[in-house]
Amino acid sequence: MRPGNALRAGATVVMTALLAAAGCSSGSGDLQDGTYAYDNGYDLEALDPNPGEACTHDAIVTCGYNGLGEKVCTCAGGVYTQCPCFPPRDWQGALTAPVCDALTATASALRGRACRNLEGSQCIDRSVSDPAQQQGCACVETMLGAQWACGAPSQLGIPPDAVSCIEYATGDEAYLKDQPCAVEWQECIARNFVDGTTQHGCVCLNENGTMRWACGSTNKWFIPE
Repeated sequence: MRPGNALRAGATVVMTALLAAAGCSSGSGDLQDGTYAYDNGYDLEALDPNPGEACTHDAIVTCGYNGLGEKVCTCAGGVYTQCPCFPPRDWQGALTAPVCDALTATASALRGRACRNLEGSQCIDRSVSDPAQQQGCACVETMLGAQWACGAPSQLGIPPDAVSCIEYATGDEAYLKDQPCAVEWQECIARNFVDGTTQHGCVCLNENGTMRWACGSTNKWFIPE
């Protein structure tokens, strides 16, 4: 369905604000004079249009976290010249976010993760304030290699003065992707390497009543603090 004037105007305002906050003047999320060739109609059959690919019409496809955004590719001179991914009009995430370090250092994030070269390491997840509710993690050898085992510290032989699990934070989005989360619209910037200028990150979204981390390219919907 061809978007209406309100959607186009709203998307332009949001993206312009994001670019101003990022201080960027080039890249997949930028606008060229704030206009697109909407009057040419849309190629609704394009599966994954990208800049530089041959085209005959502008294209529009879903994009972004959980497919909530709209990727608009402008066709000019027979090729797509730009393909920004616009956030939905009801997006409520902040414009900036911290790195994912603290969120990847919880027992739920570490449990079952590989911990090669950390065998014997122990920690306590102090993101929970009540000591009686805190869990600990120990890097143990399994049939699949060294992995974090997490649970009650006493059951794992973890002393109360063990280091905080923040010592083993990675900031990698893989530790959060599709995992349960508690604060809707909470965001973080991932530390894992990406091939390009747009960083990856995660956002806590409510999908059919279930809150889970959605991770991937930020599409410049939010940037580092």
